[in-house]
Amino acid sequence: MRWPGGLARCVLLSRWSCTGRESEIAHTGTSWITWLLTPRGAGGGEKYRIFHHMESQVYLEGGFPDGR
Repeated sequence: MRWPGGLARCVLLSRWSCTGRESEIAHTGTSWITWLLTPRGAGGGEKYRIFHHMESQVYLEGGFPDGR
C-alpha cells in the first residue's frame, strides 16, 4: 500500500524454524512482520528504506490451510 507523502507499508506472515547450539530440537513459530518504508534516493524509484520494523508472534490454532 502506498500512502500520500511517499510512505509504504509491507505486512508479511512468516513461518520460521531454528535450531540452536544447545539442542538439536527445532523450535518453530509464526510471526506477523510489519515494515514501514520510505522511498530511497532522489525521485523515489523502486528502492525503499525500512524506518520501522515490528514483529509479533502469533499462534494459529488450526495451523496453515495447507495442513503443515
